[in-house]
Amino acid sequence: MEAALNKMGVLGVGMLAAGAIGSRFIFIVDGGERKLVMDSIRGLQQKVYGEGFHFIIPGLQRTIPFEIRTMSKL
Repeated sequence: MEAALNKMGVLGVGMLAAGAIGSRFIFIVDGGERKLVMDSIRGLQQKVYGEGFHFIIPGLQRTIPFEIRTMSKL
């Protein structure tokens, strides 16, 4: 029984570490905004990222957010 609990503990710590490291490779674009990606080697990328989850290389790329919401006149 103790061996099974030890294995579950090791598995839990491994999953926590994988999640923490893996979250560095994902960026989220919310509704009403878009993001550009600035690459340290190639400069500003042409693609504009819309809503959703997208992948990035941490340390090499960073995101630049901008709002696309407009105010309507009443």
